[in-house]
Amino acid sequence: MTTFLDLKFSQQESFVPVMVVQVAGELDSNTYDQFQTQVLREIETGPNHVLLDLSKLTYISSAGLRALYMISKALSAKGAQPGPHAKQAGQFKSPFIKLLNPSP
Repeated sequence: MTTFLDLKFSQQESFVPVMVVQVAGELDSNTYDQFQTQVLREIETGPNHVLLDLSKLTYISSAGLRALYMISKALSAKGAQPGPHAKQAGQFKSPFIKLLNPSP
C-alpha cells in the first residue's frame, strides 16, 4: 500500500523568523524519511524556529514521531537561541518547534 505525503514550506516573520511546514497525508514508515530529510534540509539554511501545521495530516506512526524528535534535536543542536517569549529551560517544551492543529 502506497502512502501519500505532501509538504509545503513558507516563512513568516513574528518575534523571530518562523518556517511554517504544512504537512498533508500520512506520516509513517514509508514517508518519514522524505519528511525528515526535507525539513532538515530547510532548517540548515532557514529559520531556527519551525511551526508544523498538522491540520491535513491524517495519520502519524511511531516512525513519524521519531522524525519529529530528530527535527527537534537538530534545531537544538543548531545552537539556536530561544525567542524572547520562550519558556525557561528545564521545562518540557521546545522553544524551537511547535505543532499546530494536531488531530486528537
